[in-house]
Amino acid sequence: MFNYCCCTGLSPERLEILHKHGYTAWETGFSGLTNAPEETILAMRDKAAELGMTCVSHNGMFPGDIKLLTGKDGYGAIEEYLGKTFAKAKPLGAPTIVLGSGSARRIPDDMSKEEAFERFAAVLSDVIAPAAKEAGVVVAIEELRREECNFINNCREAMELIRAVNKPEIQLLIDYYHSMLGGDKLEELASYGSAIRHVHIASPKNNRRYPTIDDLADCRGFFAALKSAGYTGAISLEGSDGGNFESAIAEAISVMKAAQV
Repeated sequence: MFNYCCCTGLSPERLEILHKHGYTAWETGFSGLTNAPEETILAMRDKAAELGMTCVSHNGMFPGDIKLLTGKDGYGAIEEYLGKTFAKAKPLGAPTIVLGSGSARRIPDDMSKEEAFERFAAVLSDVIAPAAKEAGVVVAIEELRREECNFINNCREAMELIRAVNKPEIQLLIDYYHSMLGGDKLEELASYGSAIRHVHIASPKNNRRYPTIDDLADCRGFFAALKSAGYTGAISLEGSDGGNFESAIAEAISVMKAAQV
């Protein structure tokens, strides 16, 4: 049985709606915590505790004004940002931070992909992994479709990076939407095994909507691949509710439960 989750803002009211429909976990943005009022964060923590819900992850690790490929000259700004934001995130207790952050990791026009790979591997190894270790969390690298970033567009490329860094604090996020649009095959995803730290889901054929009944057959194949990989963690909705949050999450959890039968 997977742990059903949804990405949401710092809204206790949204947590109540999620809980009402059977969700047991939630996820919120990391970079948004940097300047969030402490009382807002604590209100979210307290409501989750009241409902018995767990914050399993934070997405959006870096804002666009933090650049990850500038080399050692940029390390200080990254360290300062992580120190501040990890402290703000601590009350929520999430064990995983998702590193998608397309603007932060985008390859500049004057940089080769090979140099970008070396620089990203270096900053992960030298700065991000040590900060994650100190905070007691794991960073999950997210593939992003080409329309959103020109670097790491499928899980194959993400796994190349993860293997190059070779640190337990750097693992894989599989986003069903980005992965399928990036050309990943289900049998490949199944082969990544224990490297899979967290999972996002939205429809790759329906404008990134939360899964609907039209996605049931595809979700069955995806969930089967996750089971083959030995993954039993959280599956988090990350996409569009089509303008009606409650009805969308209600249908999505019904589809996800049916898909794993």
